[in-house]
Amino acid sequence: MAFFTRLALLLVGVATGLGATDMLTSGQSLVGTVRSGPWTTWPGAGAPKPDPYARAVAARDGHIPLATGAGLRFLAETDSAGDTLDGRCDYRVGGPTPQAQFWTLTLLNRRGFAEPNALDRFGFTSAELMRDGEGNFVVEIAAAARPGNWLPAPPQGSLTLMLSFYDTALARGMPSGAGLGLPTIQKSGCR
Repeated sequence: MAFFTRLALLLVGVATGLGATDMLTSGQSLVGTVRSGPWTTWPGAGAPKPDPYARAVAARDGHIPLATGAGLRFLAETDSAGDTLDGRCDYRVGGPTPQAQFWTLTLLNRRGFAEPNALDRFGFTSAELMRDGEGNFVVEIAAAARPGNWLPAPPQGSLTLMLSFYDTALARGMPSGAGLGLPTIQKSGCR
């Protein structure tokens, strides 16, 4: 009987350890993250000696983090209402952005890679976006073509948005997530 008790405890321990590791390296953890609305970043990821959780997240998703002081990357897997981003839905991304020399907005699949599309358009840069007279922008994300700033989404499947800021004060000192002034992600309809 003692053998089966030890075996059961071992299996529970292994399952707990694997589950905790998955949670901490998938970016869902609170350890080392800063959140602002749907956006999440790991400010310590590009430090000369990043914390082990930031290193694990970078190793898991395969992206090389921007060096501290050079820039900062934010990811969003949900819209501003907290619903998972889905290719069957249309979204409007817009609003303020923090001061940065340059920034990019990229649409990725849940594995973190650009999903092939007929236009080979996967994102926008701050230099190429069309803006209104006040400098504001809106990017439409949808499977069907839209006028203006449009990113083609796959017709189904989970999506991730990556917002990368280069040469920004955010990378040198991270304020609390609430005051970052990042764009909103609003669902405008689903098929």
